[in-house]
Amino acid sequence: MRSYGEEISFTTGPAIPLTYQDCEFIPKNEVYAQISRSLMKYAEIYDEDNLVRLMIRVYMDGKKMYRPSLSSEERDSTLYSIMKAGFSEIEPITARAIRNRKRSYPRHIQALKPSRTELKPFLVADTETILIDNEHKPYAVGLLLVRPGKEIKNQLIDTDFSEDHSLILDSFEKGVLRILAIQRKISFHYLLHNFSRFDGIFLLMHLACHHKSYKLKPLVRNHRLYEIAVYSGKKKLFCFRDSLNLLQANLAT
Repeated sequence: MRSYGEEISFTTGPAIPLTYQDCEFIPKNEVYAQISRSLMKYAEIYDEDNLVRLMIRVYMDGKKMYRPSLSSEERDSTLYSIMKAGFSEIEPITARAIRNRKRSYPRHIQALKPSRTELKPFLVADTETILIDNEHKPYAVGLLLVRPGKEIKNQLIDTDFSEDHSLILDSFEKGVLRILAIQRKISFHYLLHNFSRFDGIFLLMHLACHHKSYKLKPLVRNHRLYEIAVYSGKKKLFCFRDSLNLLQANLAT
């Protein structure tokens, strides 16, 4: 801690060995003497500053052994016994080099392994709203299951809508329930154009208020809603995403 209140951190010196070359443990007071020697070297430079924290990173060579952690009382008593024994006048010992496995790197660009080319079905959806008391209210939901490689026909579009203002919530709820019914057969990704700034807001509010048995995980970046993942417990059921992030064009295009 500097005299003006700022904390700085630095490495005090090279690695300190904990064992001799024959793998026998170095006595604790000798290790402590080497740590103290490193600190005293900086005490003259930072004369008016305070040492507030000392962290030691230990590297283990070979098989890792389980060592139970010490209680604060055990640490204090051990440290006190080391300090009471006094420093040992020993020459610094160079730590053994850590054995690293040599890595091999390819000398040429390798060919890509064949990957699965089968495309999974997905759904596209859209919601429509009307202004009531200067507030957008969803009154229609449209769904279409897209199976890659199969022809898309208009009669496959599933819609729920209401022309009665009092039934707006009911129609939207039916559309959402249709989504939930379809996903029980297979897990889908739902694509909605401009989902981040429009449809996603209504879906997130509706699911949070009317389907509390589901767990929602929205992905938000830079004030934009990119995805809503819907879970039942730990199982991911489906997720909504914005096709505008993939296809930078208007909906008609």
